[in-house]
Amino acid sequence: MPERTRRRRIGAAIRDFLTTEAAGGAALLAAAIAALLWANLSAHSYESFWSAKSHWDIGAIELPHELRGWVTEGLMAVFFFVVGVEIKREIVSGELQGRHKASLPVAAAIGGMLVPALIYLAINPSGTAARGWGIPMATDIAFAIGLVTLLGDRVTHQMKVLLLGIAIADDIGAVIVIALFYSAGIDLGYVAAVVVLAAGLRGITRIGNPALRQLLFGAGCIATWLMMVPSGIHASMAGIVAAGVLPERSTEGGEAEQLERTLHRVSSFAILPLFALASAGVVLSSSLDSLSSDLGIGVIAGLVVGKPLGIWLAAAIALRLGIARAPSGIRRRDVLALGSVAGVGFTVSLFVAGLAFPDPAQAEAARLAVLVASLIAAVVGVTIFRLTPRGRRA
Repeated sequence: MPERTRRRRIGAAIRDFLTTEAAGGAALLAAAIAALLWANLSAHSYESFWSAKSHWDIGAIELPHELRGWVTEGLMAVFFFVVGVEIKREIVSGELQGRHKASLPVAAAIGGMLVPALIYLAINPSGTAARGWGIPMATDIAFAIGLVTLLGDRVTHQMKVLLLGIAIADDIGAVIVIALFYSAGIDLGYVAAVVVLAAGLRGITRIGNPALRQLLFGAGCIATWLMMVPSGIHASMAGIVAAGVLPERSTEGGEAEQLERTLHRVSSFAILPLFALASAGVVLSSSLDSLSSDLGIGVIAGLVVGKPLGIWLAAAIALRLGIARAPSGIRRRDVLALGSVAGVGFTVSLFVAGLAFPDPAQAEAARLAVLVASLIAAVVGVTIFRLTPRGRRA
């Protein structure tokens, strides 16, 4: 493929991704508001609906026994598949390709994960609350991109692409954290079965007949998810496995690109809103006091203070050491504003909160803290951008 054509296709893919994420952010916000209204108008109805029982087990494999579980463990696997494909594309041909492109967003993302986690642990050094250190590490791409899109020409395309790079690197960290620290009772037999199936999926991608390839790949993905359920690794990580076996060439158009676009839209406009509807329903009257607890303060401080501070400091250090180069037209103040917007954790933060706290009271306190922190981070980020004169932008 000629270099100019390749760059044009990559640019078009990035613009399409940003547009879908921005629109998906609106759907996500609407679902979160609906969840809050539902839970506070009829808490019993909300909880009984999402706790509806099902017992569809397959032999020794125990499938999710609640409707909420089918969303978080089943449908979220599709979300992580889209995340995995986007990570691969950014590494192969996008903003994380090569040292010069990847160094700044990767350094910023690492700072934006470590500092919030350290702040949280400083406030919650021990006890069951300490398990929530992974909650403030995450960035919600849909909300973040949606916010900066609403700001129009105050946020340049270079800034949006840098934010995308930081969020994608952040997703890599989130996947690693979930797989390593929020999994329990690893069953090596089932893990081995996942590895074998992954190898089989890789072989299936080389089959010449498109119809047969798609049929077998879909069946293989389902089988991989079924083996992941009892493995001890969260079942949604099956999506990352499926994305990881796709050949690198699949990121440059054709059948795989169409699959990614379709699933990206399904994820943005159906799966993530459903997840928000199932997870964001916090009963405010019984949870507001938890905001002043160490758990609540840790989550809020991590996302609102730790995220922008970590991203800004890590980016500044990388630039000072010559490890990274700033894209044209982006100043350090812009990085701080982007870091504030990145403090909108929402989807993955809510996801980790559910994994970190089996106790419903702690989980609800963490979810409320995530919602409040995300709102504050959004307001702070937008305010910083609005206070920056347009004339000073390159």
